[in-house]
Amino acid sequence: KISMNERSFVWKPLRDLVIPGYLECMWVHGIKLPVSKKIYITWSEIESRCKSICDQIKDSINVSTIIGVSRGGLIPATLFAKELNVREVLSFGVKSYPEEGDYENRIHEPIIYQDINTCAPQLFRGDDILIVDDVSDKGNTFKFITNYLLQMQPSMNLYTSSLYIKEDTSFKPHWWGNTLNDWIVFPWERYKS
Repeated sequence: KISMNERSFVWKPLRDLVIPGYLECMWVHGIKLPVSKKIYITWSEIESRCKSICDQIKDSINVSTIIGVSRGGLIPATLFAKELNVREVLSFGVKSYPEEGDYENRIHEPIIYQDINTCAPQLFRGDDILIVDDVSDKGNTFKFITNYLLQMQPSMNLYTSSLYIKEDTSFKPHWWGNTLNDWIVFPWERYKS
């Protein structure tokens, strides 16, 4: 207990402060307050958002190859491919978090665990390539991937898209669906092994 102005405050560890629907809470003057709200996205919202974004893309470019950022961007990339009628869907394994769920300790420089370099011939044809991820949070992953690919082939026609962006992202994709600041929980993240 800490005594302040003749009031006693009991500080509890974060694991004891969780309120359903919120990532974490904090105590302020003895009141439990949410710090970051979770937004649960439905499958129908994902499908609708993908269709809406793809309608904008169809009016702008002719995509020949889609690169899905593993893992969060793989499902949106597949939905984009169906909507845009693109057969070539590649996966680029890049992680920005050290451990599952350790979102507070984001890695400044993302780590490649599945290199797109093995698919290089498809990327060097001069066609329009679309990189898809679920969210542009801080923007580090998109910046890293676009820089990495442009170092491989500076004349590559790269475009980017995400279902969501955060207001303070340092990378705004060419197309995105919505801006949110709350923690986003996608339908595919609800399944635990």
